Amino acid sequence: MFPTIIQKKYVEYKKRNCITGEDTPFYIWNKMAAKRILKLLPNIKLIVQLRNPIDRAYSNYHVGVKYGNEKLSFEKAIEWELKKIAQEQISEKENEIAKFNHPRSYLAKSLYAEQIKIWFELFPKENILITSTEEMSDNPIIAVNKIFQFLGMSKYDLKNPQKRKIENYPKIEPKTRKILSEFFRPHNEELYKLTGKKFNWS
Repeated sequence: MFPTIIQKKYVEYKKRNCITGEDTPFYIWNKMAAKRILKLLPNIKLIVQLRNPIDRAYSNYHVGVKYGNEKLSFEKAIEWELKKIAQEQISEKENEIAKFNHPRSYLAKSLYAEQIKIWFELFPKENILITSTEEMSDNPIIAVNKIFQFLGMSKYDLKNPQKRKIENYPKIEPKTRKILSEFFRPHNEELYKLTGKKFNWS
């Protein structure tokens, strides 16, 4: 998936610079993956784009419904997961990885501070940019150029910002949103303290 050394040198010859990367949300919670990345790419720059944890969890739930992996209502699914998260008998190994890998881990994957700590402990904070989908949605030109600046790239005039991968599903029930808002509040506060960045999530 990455350019070879020869391909990279060719691009550098033509354009004077070559930057490559990849994106995935599927190992941000895996300390083993983070350690492997540190070993292979110690000077890597990391971009973490977060979304309101309630909206992320609800969207994740609908992905499960879409692909036939989830049969419960959202309310029943999070009730099940809240009980699982609260279980004291979960092993340390499960706390670190299994709870994120479980098909019904909508809430766990939105516990951002727990996941970002892994990377802050291994990489310099100046090599990690924390941003949000809300920032990208509200002002994509500023958000994109903030990323370009972080990567050492020139400012770019984004002509036609577009949203992709838009899904339509019913709005979350206000009562359910209130329950999740209370659940995520201490976790979000921990995230704000960890990153020094406060998001306007409700």
